[in-house]
Amino acid sequence: MLSRTSVILSLLFWCACAPSSQPPEASERTPSPPKQAVVAPPPASVDAARRAPEMRVVSHALTTSVQAHVVSALAEAEADKRRLVVYVGAPWCEPCRRFHDAVKAGELNDALEGVRFLEFDHDVHQEGLKSAGYLRRFVPLFAIPDPDGSASERLHQGAIKGPGAVDFIMPHLKALLR
Repeated sequence: MLSRTSVILSLLFWCACAPSSQPPEASERTPSPPKQAVVAPPPASVDAARRAPEMRVVSHALTTSVQAHVVSALAEAEADKRRLVVYVGAPWCEPCRRFHDAVKAGELNDALEGVRFLEFDHDVHQEGLKSAGYLRRFVPLFAIPDPDGSASERLHQGAIKGPGAVDFIMPHLKALLR
C-alpha cells in the first residue's frame, strides 16, 4: 500500500508535468518549425497489382454458357500472364464465404500470386455448371479448367467450417496450381 507521502509526491509530480493550459507570453514563444510537405506514397505498381490474386464474380445474368465464359476467361488470364482457377461457391457455404473474403481482403496475396479466380454461384449457375462438369457434390469447388472450358480432373471440393477453413483449403489449392 502506498504511503500518504508517496501519493502526495506523485500528485505534485503529475501536476508539474502536465501541460499548462495558459498560452506562453509572446516573448516566450518559440517559432514552430516549418511544416514539411506531406508526400503521398507512390501508387501501387502495376506489377504488384498483377501479382495479387483476383476474384472475378460471374454475374447472375450469364449471357453465354458456363463453358464459353470459362474459355473467354482463360484467354484473358493467359494474356495477363495469370493462371485461371474456376471457383464454385455458395452464399450459404461458410468456408466459401471465408475464402472469398480472404482473397478480397488481400490475405492470400503472397500465397496465390498470379492467380485469377472465376467465381460461379452454385445455386444460380447450377445447370451451366453441370453441363461443363463443375457441379460436384461439395462446395467450395476449385478446378483447373481444360482448354475447352470444361472442368478438368484437377480439382478440389469441400472444406471444413470455422476459422480454419482457409487454412484447410490452401494446401489443396496450392497442389492444384503445381
